[in-house]
Amino acid sequence: MLSRIDRGALTRAMETAKADRADQLAAMLKDRPWEVVAVFAPCCCQYEALSLKPWQSPPMYAGDERPSDASPLSGRLAAWQLRRRLLAAGLSVFEPDPVRALDAHASNKRGSG
Repeated sequence: MLSRIDRGALTRAMETAKADRADQLAAMLKDRPWEVVAVFAPCCCQYEALSLKPWQSPPMYAGDERPSDASPLSGRLAAWQLRRRLLAAGLSVFEPDPVRALDAHASNKRGSG
């Protein structure tokens, strides 16, 4: 079951991904549930927003445990750290642009505090 926060992030990711992948998403939605397609969208968005290399994983796929491979080339540690920051801020790991989401969260906190 998706939380309200995750559903919101997935909805934003679907909207963001439509800019480059509208036909692909529409085709996927013909035979797959929205939730399955929606989890594909932030992956695409995070690769783009974070300028990840094909062998690097986005933060949405980082696990809870600190990765043993801390090589900057693999990007696993950076993805894990970004994932932890998202969760600590009460944001979703499915944010289409994690850095922008964290910046917006920090700005909102400063503005209301």
